[in-house]
Amino acid sequence: MSKRKGTALLFLAAAMGGFGFVAMKNVLDAGYTPIQCVAIRYIIAVIFMCLFYIKELKRITEKELKGGAVMGILLFMLFFMLMEGLKRTTPSVNAFLSCTTAVIVPFIVWAVFKKRPDIYAVLGALLAVIGVAMLSLNEKMEISLGAVISFGAAVMFAFQIVIMDRYVSQCSPVSLTIVESVVVMILAVAVSLFEHAALPFPKAFDIIMMLVSGIFCTFLYFLFQSIGQKVTTPTSTSIIITSESVFAAVSSAVFYGEQISFRMLVGCSLIFAAVITAEIKPKFYLNFAGKLLTGKAK
Repeated sequence: MSKRKGTALLFLAAAMGGFGFVAMKNVLDAGYTPIQCVAIRYIIAVIFMCLFYIKELKRITEKELKGGAVMGILLFMLFFMLMEGLKRTTPSVNAFLSCTTAVIVPFIVWAVFKKRPDIYAVLGALLAVIGVAMLSLNEKMEISLGAVISFGAAVMFAFQIVIMDRYVSQCSPVSLTIVESVVVMILAVAVSLFEHAALPFPKAFDIIMMLVSGIFCTFLYFLFQSIGQKVTTPTSTSIIITSESVFAAVSSAVFYGEQISFRMLVGCSLIFAAVITAEIKPKFYLNFAGKLLTGKAK
């Protein structure tokens, strides 16, 4: 597969993932607990994976089982924190905070592989910190618990992307997706059983949102991510996936009726700028800033 097609798949995944925030927020509003949302979402996703890739199940290798299991544990932690954060905040804030992954990945790569981040990654991190603060602090300058949990989900996603890069070049993306999804499903169902929370009776709209989140926002999302990342780098993947925060903000405003405040808009813009700075490395702006300082800019 060409890099262009892989990039297109990652953007398609980002679009589906963006709407997933709104779909899950509607399910949470219907009375389901965060862990129930994760369990339902992955039961649906695993069913469709098995239906479409039943032959792939027989070809799963030991390495794919190991890699998929590690990724599945991280993914379970990601989704648990994501749902807990979404329960306590709005879809757009949850999406932008959980999508700071692109800024976190270079520093995890530094810690794990001893590859030091460049100046753009550092600048991106500073912009992200300011943006996260704008979204996390309420009017009383108190940190929102939902915002903190949402940011924690971004850390889990960053680790998941780094671990995936280690295995995806040597393993089948489909097999990795199947294994990690089954692991998430088992963990989510197990925890939800210990939770002893009653399942609300689903309405037609709830069922539609569950199917959308399970099929499009989970099954196809992580399948496209695995295939797309095979021809891209972990940093590039995290940057492209971050664009789902924009899709989430638009979807939330259109389908959920969320009101975007000026402070939220500034925070989201800073986080998006952080992502662009870390990935695209806009030398033009640094050169222009240098000219301004030296008085050479026209």
